[in-house]
Amino acid sequence: MRNFLKYATLLLIFQAFIVRGQSKISLNGVYAGVEIMPSAMGGMSRNDIVILFRPDGTYNDDLRKSGWQQRVSGRYTIGGRTVSLRTPGDNRAITYTLDNDGNMNAGSFNLVRQPTDSSIPNGNYEFSSAGGSGSGGSGTAVGSFSNKGFYFDGQGNFSANSHTAVVVSGSNVGGGNSHKSSGGGTYKISRGVLTLTFANGTTEMHSFFCRPGYDPIMAVIDGDIYFVKNRRKK
Repeated sequence: MRNFLKYATLLLIFQAFIVRGQSKISLNGVYAGVEIMPSAMGGMSRNDIVILFRPDGTYNDDLRKSGWQQRVSGRYTIGGRTVSLRTPGDNRAITYTLDNDGNMNAGSFNLVRQPTDSSIPNGNYEFSSAGGSGSGGSGTAVGSFSNKGFYFDGQGNFSANSHTAVVVSGSNVGGGNSHKSSGGGTYKISRGVLTLTFANGTTEMHSFFCRPGYDPIMAVIDGDIYFVKNRRKK
């Protein structure tokens, strides 16, 4: 009986340590995924979900804004494999499920962890999006399409460009498009911060995260998800 009580006491202490350890589980890093949704113009459109988790229990889901390293969108908790996100003033929680590989399952798409790396694989990084609006009464619909791109040579040089198009359908058919080269120069990457220095001397700073060892390579630049195409193998 004495041995049984000793064993039971040790078991309770061990379980208490497990529970205490689970309560301290935290996340640290950027998770990103593409949610596909129906478009107002027909077909499908994309919604990029990018979240920066911190060990202190806070997160930021808008890496487009300056000061993204300190910006707080809300807090998260972890119970078992469920990650719950809450924003101030909203009682509803957004939940994700942690996979065995360290990524998150959102049901219809996955959030993949993007490590903070100090290198950028060479290649063309492209981001494409489409959106639209329409009125059943007027029979007119407007669609917009955009493409942004960077080329990094893997040796500290880059070039940038963008392309936009607008299509109007219905009684008034029209639209237009434009192509813009933003020039190029040199780049540096450190702890998730990409610094671009253009040939004219101006500089830009962007948040940048990617997974170099995966195919296809995806990168998160200012909260948008880019995919690498036409990569030059060394």
